[in-house]
Amino acid sequence: MTTENVRIAVRDAHDSETLTYMDNSAVGAIHFDKADLTRFFEGDTTALVMRINNKHPEASFVTVGNKLSFVYKNRDYWLNISQTGRDGYYKELVAFSLTWELYKEKMPAYTSPKAMTIAEIIKVIDSEGTLEIGINE
Repeated sequence: MTTENVRIAVRDAHDSETLTYMDNSAVGAIHFDKADLTRFFEGDTTALVMRINNKHPEASFVTVGNKLSFVYKNRDYWLNISQTGRDGYYKELVAFSLTWELYKEKMPAYTSPKAMTIAEIIKVIDSEGTLEIGINE
């Protein structure tokens, strides 16, 4: 990330409320440095490694499972904090976009109760409807 100021919302694990903000230009907010934002591929796969002031009273909200939400260079980011570590005065964190989180998702083996088409199987496995079956022409 550049020297451009970015206001980062720290959201709870269910993304139901904002717990605090990280903003270097706001008095009283959590300040950060050494922020390294990396976008992989041309899409939404993103990694953020950064360091915050661990002595801030709200630094405890920056914890594994909580979310980070911000806009940087006219692009929205929504990341999941997957690692934190303390180094004296600082807390380091690693956050990944939810696209990367899906790679770690594990599903048990599926046994069909009857003969099914691939579309029927996908409908059972992908209950959220994230996959779209198209026509390959």
